[in-house]
Amino acid sequence: VVAGETSAGKSTLLNLILGEDLLPQSFLSSTSVICELKYGEREKVLAYKWGVSEPEAEELSSEKGARLQQLTKYVHQTEGRDSKAHPYYRVELFLTVPLLKGGITIVDTPGVGENERLSNMVKAYLPTAFGFIYVINSGNAGGVQLDRLGDLLLSLKTDADKPALFNPKSAIFVCNKWDLVPLDQADEVWKDTVRKLKDFWVDLDESQVFRFSVQRASTAWKKAGYITRDFAELLNGLERLLPISLQSKVELNYRWLSGILQRSSFHLRVMLGNIIDSELPAIKEKEKTIRERLAKLQKMASSTESAVINLLEERIDQAVEDLRTYLTSEEVRGWLEIWDEDELPDDGNWTVLEYKMKKLVESRIGQLISRWDQERQSFNMFRTEMMAKFKADFSMVEEDIRQIERSMAAPSRTTQQQ
Repeated sequence: VVAGETSAGKSTLLNLILGEDLLPQSFLSSTSVICELKYGEREKVLAYKWGVSEPEAEELSSEKGARLQQLTKYVHQTEGRDSKAHPYYRVELFLTVPLLKGGITIVDTPGVGENERLSNMVKAYLPTAFGFIYVINSGNAGGVQLDRLGDLLLSLKTDADKPALFNPKSAIFVCNKWDLVPLDQADEVWKDTVRKLKDFWVDLDESQVFRFSVQRASTAWKKAGYITRDFAELLNGLERLLPISLQSKVELNYRWLSGILQRSSFHLRVMLGNIIDSELPAIKEKEKTIRERLAKLQKMASSTESAVINLLEERIDQAVEDLRTYLTSEEVRGWLEIWDEDELPDDGNWTVLEYKMKKLVESRIGQLISRWDQERQSFNMFRTEMMAKFKADFSMVEEDIRQIERSMAAPSRTTQQQ
């Protein structure tokens, strides 16, 4: 889920991550609905109206201007944004974007703090997300607005005795428009931003917060095909976010399963407390069978979680080894050894010169890693495999739960005979 205040640069960031201007910036900055961007062989929109079960469907034009006209009626509420609800509450956009092929859905949300109704819509949707990206407008009075972002983050907190709605590590915060922050105030603004975020976001690590200029990164990519350093760092952050988010969802589903088992056990005890003595033998037999199935199911869920985590670690190790092999290849070595004269720094101070050379090498290595990932699509294939396994394994667990619940609801043999 990508969220942020209106005009924080969320739309430009989405286009940058997607790799092309699929959605005009003016479109996303005024969205009034939940917009889910998914992969599809044919580009189309499915729009869901309040109180209507079937969505409206429409093929999308390949021409940007015509596409905007098509989408405006579904997502853009021009009048009464503060006083009445938009006819549509959710829109699915199916796009032929390689990034979305692995089953990932990128969700754009209405601007946080624009009005209470739209903010509540974002709060209700956020707990369903695997990961959370919040775009902060650092050019606006330091960026973090306590009455907006603070209110949103507080809504995700739960009581100490209840499971968390969201893993704090499954989120990153993008301090956009950092180039507008005066240099002499940058350190102070950064410390203030991190301090405010830590007040509301439990266990926040500074590695989850990124200083960024989406305008500069977009210009560099479009005009020179160059990935800026801050954009490379953000992409690395997004790649780290995926395995953390997957593991988080596995743990949340396991806790959900544990809750189901506890509720099932409670219903079983209630049922046993209301039966007559003549039914006890049959009920005890049924209880034994159900308890055995519950124990087997709990063991299966634990084994499934371990298998998913082991596969996740195995694929991460494999990706790291593939990257290490690439970075130590002769091709990369040759590229790192050849420099144009105008690329090299010139400074009379050896310490400064050494520092500049290290930064140049780091930047070139970062570009190599980005190119390696684009050519091999390692992480895309990794995402596809993990999503498929996650869905397949836990769908079987859910089906077993439904069978147990049906078995509990069925009358005993003694009751049937009566």
